[in-house]
Amino acid sequence: MQLWYIDGRMFYHIVVNDKNPKEGIQELRYIDPRKIRKVREIKKDRDPKTGAMIVVSIAEYYVYNDRGTTTQTFTSNVGQGIRIAPDSIININSGLMDAKNTFVISYLHKAIKPLNQLRMLEDATVIYRISRAPERRIFYIDVGNLPKMKAEQYLREIMQKYKNKLVYDAQTGEIRDDRRFQTMLEDFWLPRREGGKGTEITTLQGGQNLGEIDDVLYFQKKMFKSLNVPVSRIESDNGFSLGRASEITRDELKFGKFVSRLRLRFSHLFDKMLETQLLLKGVCTRKEWEQMKEEISYDYQSDSHFAELKNAELMKDRLGLLSDIDGYVGKYFSINYIRKNVLHQSEEDIKQMDEEMEEDKANMDGEDSVAEDLPPPAPPAPPPQQLVVSVKKEETENNARVIDDVDQRELAKSMTAFFGTLVEEAKGDKEGN
Repeated sequence: MQLWYIDGRMFYHIVVNDKNPKEGIQELRYIDPRKIRKVREIKKDRDPKTGAMIVVSIAEYYVYNDRGTTTQTFTSNVGQGIRIAPDSIININSGLMDAKNTFVISYLHKAIKPLNQLRMLEDATVIYRISRAPERRIFYIDVGNLPKMKAEQYLREIMQKYKNKLVYDAQTGEIRDDRRFQTMLEDFWLPRREGGKGTEITTLQGGQNLGEIDDVLYFQKKMFKSLNVPVSRIESDNGFSLGRASEITRDELKFGKFVSRLRLRFSHLFDKMLETQLLLKGVCTRKEWEQMKEEISYDYQSDSHFAELKNAELMKDRLGLLSDIDGYVGKYFSINYIRKNVLHQSEEDIKQMDEEMEEDKANMDGEDSVAEDLPPPAPPAPPPQQLVVSVKKEETENNARVIDDVDQRELAKSMTAFFGTLVEEAKGDKEGN
């Protein structure tokens, strides 16, 4: 599920035994989502009577290209690659599309821009700190009455004599001495004519407030929000604690609902696998599967205690209200009203609770009557032996339900055939050209 959350798409190739499809799925092979895509070819023809365009046929298949498919080549020529039958591929996507509605994106797509901005700002901050932190020198060189050309040549000779250029490498994060490029760490060299002061060296103070990183923290928090995860779970300064249900933040509630939606959408992958397996095995037909899939649910392991805390707080409040209103039962409120509106029990819950209370009462009355008739207690008896009951498995081979294998044969045929008609049409088009 982690790969699906990052990529936004997940593909599995179903491998079956073409000689004996009843063996079911032999293997599920993961396919890189960047190398496969689904193609739908729609052939239209004009109606001679009305002149309207009519859909003649629709062909769907997957194209696998080892070179990969990107947003630029997604709508390119589909003839390059291997065509695979749609029944041979199990596909699940995020349901999110790009601005052009042509490419499936992941849930982390919106985090790309904040991440690039944060990286760029971090590099710029490091460069600014290095360039502005040191104190630079200002050299006032006395050139006397030299002409302009000779004064500049004399100044360059002095600069080469004391030259030392430091350059920041953004790839490695190191500072290296590179004399080929000009750097902001250089000292300032200024000529001074005769009549003023002589040669002088002064110091230029470094930058102030270099420790402020509010802009970096802003983009960092912006990136954390784009991950759909509460910021309190990512920041190391915040500790984890299980408090009252009233202390649950809004981000945690939104995150719990978001995870539930992800699990519901990811369950479609299990439905497709189970459907293919049952049809190949001949357990049910496709029509029967459409009826029974609504009754299938998946239980995911939960690592959050917020739902449990919330239910416990609600039950505690209801019991407290029940104790306060207990004195008004039979005078202003009925028992049925309290069970429905205070305890929020449904009709099924009320019926189940009544049956269980009657059963508990009967058991307690039976134990009391037996205790009155029993003689004084005897010495403790040895522990009873475990009673092992073996149930013979009924033979159901003769009574097995005969299932129509039409869907099974069609599914196997579709998974083993690689679009013969499409190949013939392609050959015909080439010969025609």
